[in-house]
Amino acid sequence: MDSSFIEKNVLLLRKLRMLNIEINNTLSSDLSGIRQLYFMKKEKLREEKEGIILKGENVKKAIEAENRKIYEFNNLIKTNDSISEDDLEVLKLKIMLSEKKISEYEKDLIEYDKDIEGINSSILRLSNLFNVDDSDKFAENNENAVVVDLYKSVNYIKEMLNSGVLCKYNQIVENFEKNMYKYPVAAIVNGFCENCNIAVPVQNEIDVLKLKEYIMCEICGCFLVDVIKS
Repeated sequence: MDSSFIEKNVLLLRKLRMLNIEINNTLSSDLSGIRQLYFMKKEKLREEKEGIILKGENVKKAIEAENRKIYEFNNLIKTNDSISEDDLEVLKLKIMLSEKKISEYEKDLIEYDKDIEGINSSILRLSNLFNVDDSDKFAENNENAVVVDLYKSVNYIKEMLNSGVLCKYNQIVENFEKNMYKYPVAAIVNGFCENCNIAVPVQNEIDVLKLKEYIMCEICGCFLVDVIKS
């Protein structure tokens, strides 16, 4: 194969490495801000939820207190034969008042349950909106103009790659999505692959400098390039 043809594709791979690094750094910065915003909103909702739960507990205690009153009033009516008509009416009114309060408290509890359900739904929507646990999905949906332009540049360079090289590049990307590695093209830094941090054989490093053939990392499988000229 023509060495100039290989050199052209290697140079394109170098550019892809730099673009991938820039995209990753930009997305990492964006994700950091997104996560911070997410956790702030989530914490606020959590505090609001705790406040509602506390209100609910207090209302339940109030209901218990009113039920005790009703029990005591009814007990007075049943056990006190000499109670006057006026006192009897007062006790009945107090029972009705307690029952009314209980009814209102129970309505409050229903509303509190709805509020808590709404907060739980809001927290779930936040998770889906910010995709804090899915950086790939975030990248796909990211509206950062810088990142959008970077992806356009990546696609432009990929179109200039030899079809065989591009096919291999895409295979590496697909494989990397299943493991810890970041870049389908990595530089040799101080004799080590920057992806897997494993030493690169000296002969491979020499071949990378010659730009005469495509050199792959024997461990992680990425394309290797020279960091100095990248």
